[in-house]
Amino acid sequence: MCEPATIGLALSIASAAVGYVQSVQATNEKNAQIEAENLAKSESDRQARIAANQEREDLENQARVESERILKDEYENQLAARATAAELKTQASSYGLNMAGSVVEAWDELNAAGYRSEASAVEEMAQVQDQLVANKRGVKTKERRRIEENRLLPYRSAPSPLGAVLEIGASTNKYADKKGGYAKAFGVS
Repeated sequence: MCEPATIGLALSIASAAVGYVQSVQATNEKNAQIEAENLAKSESDRQARIAANQEREDLENQARVESERILKDEYENQLAARATAAELKTQASSYGLNMAGSVVEAWDELNAAGYRSEASAVEEMAQVQDQLVANKRGVKTKERRRIEENRLLPYRSAPSPLGAVLEIGASTNKYADKKGGYAKAFGVS
């Protein structure tokens, strides 16, 4: 039958070995969980980048369509103004007027309306561009926030076997102390 000190040494060595193995298994399980989470985050990031790029493209298309509409409206306003000017000139010449009186006032008003229409179109296009820039900035801010929140987790490092060896060494020292030294405990002369 083994004496209690020898049993204690054997139990200490077994405990250190089991503790080390359990720590390695726990670390491996945690790393597997981290890897699964990181894969999910990577896929989420990929999908979010695709969505952000699509959103930017949609914003640019909307701005382009709106700018084209503004230009078309301005073009139609200019055509209408020219038609009205031609009609005024025709009326003035048919009455023998040389752009005098109310015709001149109508002509001046027509020119002023054309200028206001052009200035309005330029201002509206500038607003569309400003809105596009603001919307793109919002998309970028949302993307930066998502990236910050979705950082990949670092892997855990496994415990060092040195810890288990030191624990076993400490158990051996206790055993040797109980036996009256290493020479007596391990039969070394």
